[in-house]
Amino acid sequence: MPKKTFTSLEKAIDILNLFDIDNREFSAKEISESLEIPLSSTYKYIDFLVKKQLLRNKPKSKMYGLGFMITRLGYVLEKDIDILDISRPHLEKLCKETGETAILTMIIGDEVISLDRVEPQRLVKFSLEPGRRLPLHIGATSKILLAFQDDQFIENYLSTNPLTKLTEKSISDPELLKADLETIRGQGYAVSNSEVDAGALAVSVPIFDQRGAVIAGLTVAGPRERINQTQTMHLCSMLKKRAEKIAYDLGFLNRE
Repeated sequence: MPKKTFTSLEKAIDILNLFDIDNREFSAKEISESLEIPLSSTYKYIDFLVKKQLLRNKPKSKMYGLGFMITRLGYVLEKDIDILDISRPHLEKLCKETGETAILTMIIGDEVISLDRVEPQRLVKFSLEPGRRLPLHIGATSKILLAFQDDQFIENYLSTNPLTKLTEKSISDPELLKADLETIRGQGYAVSNSEVDAGALAVSVPIFDQRGAVIAGLTVAGPRERINQTQTMHLCSMLKKRAEKIAYDLGFLNRE
């Protein structure tokens, strides 16, 4: 890592380390003085941290507080083992019931990461290995998570990330992507055809916490030749029920 980049990273972390339970907001001037950083440089670090949602601007007080990404990361730290352990049996059941690959995903920064997957014993199948990362704008596994973020998160993503394509069917136009995300949010599920891998079809639904925030995505994916329109809608229904069961097992829902 270049020395300048490393130094900038250190300064950004130093800014985050200023915050604690008794010091929950700072002005740019206070940050500059506390860390003995020139004010012009301080604003650059702050702008970067705001874009990454590690800090947020508080317009009324003209101060800065910790951003929602800190909450997300803390939540991941608290729940990462739970969600993997709890979701695994559900992935296995989905795979057995559908005969296709069942996948659990989560947002990390500006990407989606595969946390776990269960594959069928079939020669032809879709695979998304745990640890594999994908852009947030490509495929049902990604867009189901992006669609349920707030508008600021989506705008920040569009302004800081090129909409690259993995296949000819990947969406690279910002306006088309926004329209697609709006549709996904309205219907509660995402379907993609050959956006990540040519010939693969995926159906995804969100998993929500008790506040209604999306914490993970649940997907079934396989060769498009095996999944027609009727099967797609059946998969949506199965996935939504399974996502609710995972949320319940995580303590987010009361059983009716």
